[in-house]
Amino acid sequence: MFVITPNQEQPGVLSSILNVFSALSINLSWIESHPTTRKLGVYRFFLESNQSANDSSINKAVIILETLGHEVRIIGRYNAYECNLTKPNDIL
Repeated sequence: MFVITPNQEQPGVLSSILNVFSALSINLSWIESHPTTRKLGVYRFFLESNQSANDSSINKAVIILETLGHEVRIIGRYNAYECNLTKPNDIL
């Protein structure tokens, strides 16, 4: 899970952030915005990805976003888990 605080508020800033993930073929499963305490109308974005925590494309996205001047914090990582169930009752 990422928290991204844009370097400046401008029209299309969320789109430019999402384009980084799209260009690296990173699927996002959740996006939410919250106002910052800086100024009225300034937001930070919470994003969650389906990618593995160790995926190199995640690290590339963070580097690119930081290079663009955005503050990026990773507040949680989930390791990929493969489920090899043989029948539906194995879940129980």
